[in-house]
Amino acid sequence: MVNKVIKTGRIPAVLVGWNTFDALLHIAIDMAEPLRITGNIIAIFVAVAILLGAPKKLSFTLLLVAFISTVALNTVHVREHDFAIPMLIFIGISLYLLLRWAQIFKVEELKIRQLRSKSIFINDGLL
Repeated sequence: MVNKVIKTGRIPAVLVGWNTFDALLHIAIDMAEPLRITGNIIAIFVAVAILLGAPKKLSFTLLLVAFISTVALNTVHVREHDFAIPMLIFIGISLYLLLRWAQIFKVEELKIRQLRSKSIFINDGLL
C-alpha cells in the first residue's frame, strides 16, 4: 500500500478529501442531491479499494468505472435540475483526479511491458 501512495503522490488523498468535502458541503447547505452524493461515494470507495490493495489491472478498470458512473449520475442530475458553474468545477476536479490516477496506472503498466520486451530480446541474444 505504501508503494502505491508514493507512486501516485497525493492524488488518492486529494480525491477522497475533495469528494468528502463536496458531499459534506451539499449536506451543510441543505442541498443534499442523492445523485451527486452517490457519485462522490463511488469515487471515495474506489480510492479506498485501490489503496487497500486492489490489483493494478483492476485498479485501472475501477477508476474508469468510477469516472463513467460519475459522468452518468451527474448528467442525469443536470437533466433533472439546472446546472451551475460551481457544480461543474466540483465535478470537473473529481473527474480530473480519477483520470489522472488511471493514467498513472497505465503509464506504469506500459513501462513494465517495455522492460519485459527488452529483457526478452536480451535473453534471446538479439541485442
